[in-house]
Amino acid sequence: MRKIERDMLSAIRWANHEVDGPIFRRDNTKVVQFHEGIHGTLSYERGFEVTLHHTIIARWYADRPGQAVFDCGGWKTVTTKSRLNAVCQHLFGKALICQKDFSWYVDGILWDDRKFDFSVHYITKAAA
Repeated sequence: MRKIERDMLSAIRWANHEVDGPIFRRDNTKVVQFHEGIHGTLSYERGFEVTLHHTIIARWYADRPGQAVFDCGGWKTVTTKSRLNAVCQHLFGKALICQKDFSWYVDGILWDDRKFDFSVHYITKAAA
């Protein structure tokens, strides 16, 4: 894992719950913390977005990591894959994205579209 990715994950782990907006920014990578709903109610949720070159490549809620959505933005590059694998490491405890013959796979599931929604693909695989 690259130093920028370790620092990015550290910012996520230690994020102040009250902050809304960018919590990490370096070079081409930015992490934004957002809040939805009213704090202290059941509708309140805190989430994160990881942006690479002005494209949101990962979005998830702190209490629902299994519902993460990844978006390569049409750029299936080594850097995009590396940043997304860092997020996978944070959410799932292991890197899940690999490449074979110019195709990307998420834990064995072909990622053939621009977006990969874990609540649809990954949960379905886990149930099988």
